[in-house]
Amino acid sequence: MPLVKINPRERRLFLFAVLAVGVWFVIAQLLEPLWGRAKELSQQVESQSAKVDRLNELFAKRQAIDREYQLIQPYVSEDAPDIDPATFLGELEALARRADVQVDLRPKPALRRGEVTRVGLEIDLSAPQDQLLAFLDALFSMPRLIEIKRLHISSAPGRQGLLRAHLVMEQLVLHR
Repeated sequence: MPLVKINPRERRLFLFAVLAVGVWFVIAQLLEPLWGRAKELSQQVESQSAKVDRLNELFAKRQAIDREYQLIQPYVSEDAPDIDPATFLGELEALARRADVQVDLRPKPALRRGEVTRVGLEIDLSAPQDQLLAFLDALFSMPRLIEIKRLHISSAPGRQGLLRAHLVMEQLVLHR
């Protein structure tokens, strides 16, 4: 049936149907994917903008970060493989002799996790209060990174004025 012989009402209905299918096609096949991609790109732009803002903040704080790095630079080890706990133990024994403190050192094996090596150590101390505190003060002011896991101080039974301390600590060695 040729298109000319269709009455005007059917022709309008046919054109409306073709127009509706065309609009549906444009929306479903073109606009929806474009809208989804625009949303995705917008989210990427937001995340990249947040990263750029954070980098700008860090760049603005660059001098302060450099100063802080210079403070910890002596603690960063260039030669990671050969950590010598004997040096640290020798320093602790020398501190104990200077403070006149009886000390029992029990080293633990070194553990490396990422860029930090932890050298564990248990220390039992026995001394009068002033000598024990002098040793602990010297230990805490050593130019090394140490982490005190546990410190227990108690009086020695049956010995007047004598204190005992049990200290569990780790020396931290940073690597590049």
